[in-house]
Amino acid sequence: MKASFISALYAKYDGFQGYLPLSFVCHQWGTHQYHNGKKTEGRKFLIDALKFVYMWSGAVEVLDIKDYAEEIKQNKINAASEGGKHRAKKYDPIKIRVVELLKKRAPEGGWKTKAAAIEALSSDFEDSWDKMHRTIEDWSRNDEEIKSVFAVVVQKK
Repeated sequence: MKASFISALYAKYDGFQGYLPLSFVCHQWGTHQYHNGKKTEGRKFLIDALKFVYMWSGAVEVLDIKDYAEEIKQNKINAASEGGKHRAKKYDPIKIRVVELLKKRAPEGGWKTKAAAIEALSSDFEDSWDKMHRTIEDWSRNDEEIKSVFAVVVQKK
């Protein structure tokens, strides 16, 4: 009888949320059986009540841990994004200088290629030109402000 009683109750619930009501019913039924002289059956239902409470509690704890892990993962993603933005801000003064130099040094009719425009800046960044050349090339594709200046000063024909 016990197995069919519990399975009939459990069929009404989906997932672990059914454990808590089951524990309540088992507790009530176990207490009733115990007080009516069926002590062994009563104890079995009371033990089942505890088992269902612990199963429910464990499932809730697992969900909390999953939520916490997801929150930590999202915090790491946000922190990495903020770090990248902060690193990019370091280059703002250099970007401003590149824009000024491109506008100032642009020949009449503009440069024929981006490479020529970038090379014209080499004397201003001699000490670290190899790195700057690549960085300016990247900016000319990815940074909207730098890209728009190159569009103005480079006249591809």
